[in-house]
Amino acid sequence: MMVDLPLTFQQNNGDVPFPTQPRRTSSGKPVLIRNRNFDVNPDINAANAKGQGWNLERSGLPNGTKGFALSGDRATPVYYVFDNTLERSRT
Repeated sequence: MMVDLPLTFQQNNGDVPFPTQPRRTSSGKPVLIRNRNFDVNPDINAANAKGQGWNLERSGLPNGTKGFALSGDRATPVYYVFDNTLERSRT
């Protein structure tokens, strides 16, 4: 999942940091987080876990990152990052 850190969740009409926060990044850029036990805990917002099991997979994504694609398998994933380079080349 591509996110900005720190992660927060909604509680009592306010944003609260996840208690089990993936390692933080100070770059201000989006990061990829992953849950290696996805079959057991697929929902990062689950009331009983609040981010538990989700770890920082890749940080320091390039400026302008719009999304990503994934190939490979669970043990050796390969990430492809999409940015606005293609959009700029079309104009």
